[in-house]
Amino acid sequence: MNYDFFADKEDKISVLDYIINETDLQIFDFNSEPGKLISEYTHINDITEKFELEIGGSYISSFCLYKPNFGGKIYYRKIELDKNLKLDSYFRYSMEGWGLINLHFGGLKNSVLHRSKVNHFSLKGLTW
Repeated sequence: MNYDFFADKEDKISVLDYIINETDLQIFDFNSEPGKLISEYTHINDITEKFELEIGGSYISSFCLYKPNFGGKIYYRKIELDKNLKLDSYFRYSMEGWGLINLHFGGLKNSVLHRSKVNHFSLKGLTW
């Protein structure tokens, strides 16, 4: 399932606030920052202080949504980063597993609002 939509900063905050306060979905980093673990967010301020929700191109901020009673198990995969890059750390983590919902927000760049997207894997997708 894939749904594309357009959202300005206030729309994104409304979506995240709804997820936090009106559902039992948990919000996690889609990928961790280099050298850090995946974070879970339980308050809207934690997200608005850490992530850019307005300016940028495609997928300026991305999250994984998880609901424990979906029955899937989540895994944290360590990803080695290119040692030629000038980074403080050369690994990061990503979340994987059955039942995760991906939420990607697009930004505003050069007066163009880039699309946002929500998607998840399904049993039907196995046949594609």
